[in-house]
Amino acid sequence: MKKAMTRAALAALFAVLAGLLPVSAQEPPLPKVNVVLFTPADVAPPKDAVRRLTQVGDYTEAFLVKWMKHWGYPPVREKFLERNPDGSVRVLFVSGKEQRASGKYNQPGFEVEVRQSANAKYQLGQHGHVWWIWIYLGDPPLRFQGYEGRGTARSGGTAFVNYLNAAGEIRVTDDIGAPFPERFALKGAMHELGHGLGLPHNGPLDKQPLGMPLMGANIPNYRQRTRDSETRGYLSPASAAMLWRHPVFTGSAKDRSVKPKFSVAGLATIYDASTKNVRLRGVLKSDYAAHSVVVFDNVPGVHEAYWQKPYVARVAKDGQFEVRITEPSGKDGTLRLMFCFENGASSGDSRTYGIASALEKPYHATGDGYQLAP
Repeated sequence: MKKAMTRAALAALFAVLAGLLPVSAQEPPLPKVNVVLFTPADVAPPKDAVRRLTQVGDYTEAFLVKWMKHWGYPPVREKFLERNPDGSVRVLFVSGKEQRASGKYNQPGFEVEVRQSANAKYQLGQHGHVWWIWIYLGDPPLRFQGYEGRGTARSGGTAFVNYLNAAGEIRVTDDIGAPFPERFALKGAMHELGHGLGLPHNGPLDKQPLGMPLMGANIPNYRQRTRDSETRGYLSPASAAMLWRHPVFTGSAKDRSVKPKFSVAGLATIYDASTKNVRLRGVLKSDYAAHSVVVFDNVPGVHEAYWQKPYVARVAKDGQFEVRITEPSGKDGTLRLMFCFENGASSGDSRTYGIASALEKPYHATGDGYQLAP
């Protein structure tokens, strides 16, 4: 019996290696968050890059995990960055084909070159990774312009940020807006990684005085608008919900390619006069399990993009949900709904992912809350 089991196990292994088993029987490879230090062909990387990016990595992991736990979305994987045996972040050093003077690397748009070069050097495979690309063009005042990030849990993502070679320390206990982290643009770098993981912009809630939301405005713009010299930062509960089941945080890519098919019924709002809250109710009808619904309250000229107010609620097993909008605007706007599924997908239209897929419900603000458009 023991020999038979061994032979069966070996046969199954050979079948997988030979591609004989159906694709559904093989779990896809787990995507990685690749930390890249990219330099033009004629620029040498800073000698301190691994130490600095390890500080950044330690801070980023601690920050995201802290807030995901805080909001009731604890990740399975708390250490999601690739590490060397000594515990330092694994930095992929990639050199461009062109020299700095070409100007090719001054703005985003060369991710294909980065990925191809990194794969040729490090054999990473095409597994829908998340690429956190740090561009070093030289010491200040030279710097990479145009921070950018985009991605989804299904396809992976890319984030372009500047690498600042300057003296200073980043400690996990620092506020994200402390002097050196601010100079280093740590919040901006983590913000773009958030986009690479599939997060949209969102603003703060007045009744949640926790500091600057990671996916909100940059530090100067936040301080200018709020007239507050805030240094603290946090991850919103809506962002935590969207990250929770991303393969990077679960450690499993099972069903990653599954695109949930769903519809929403019975959307309605109820005004709670005692709390002055608007409650948004509905039922999700889906062929795949969703754990949460996120709602962004977008008001033209008031709460747009970096300032749209985020809300989140769990979706019951029968698909029912109720979201409490605790800071309703007195102006007309649009509620943008997205559903967070167990495989990491976040969608509002059942066709695509990301904030562009959001189910948009315009509303008219009245003294009795929000009146949804037909």
